[in-house]
Amino acid sequence: MKKYDLDELGQIPFNKALYSPKELCSLLSIPIKTFKGWVRRSEVGFPIVVRLDKSRRLMIHPKAFVTWLIANKFNQTPTASEQLAFYSKQLKAMRMARGLK
Repeated sequence: MKKYDLDELGQIPFNKALYSPKELCSLLSIPIKTFKGWVRRSEVGFPIVVRLDKSRRLMIHPKAFVTWLIANKFNQTPTASEQLAFYSKQLKAMRMARGLK
């Protein structure tokens, strides 16, 4: 399976109408756990993600998902609170690794 960089992302030739989350995340190099978090927080949903009738299985419209991904997840500057949370976790991990409290 070919991997695509950010410049090629909008021009990926998809050969199927719907992809499983695992398959599409692998193609786009996105952790499946990240994708599931977006679905759980309702950041991405219908019509991009559809649930098959009488099934727990999700399927993704790839072109709509890539458009959403570029518009909502790339080139965003983290908010001050997001940066603070990220750096606080890093500092805590470094203190714990050094045996400090």
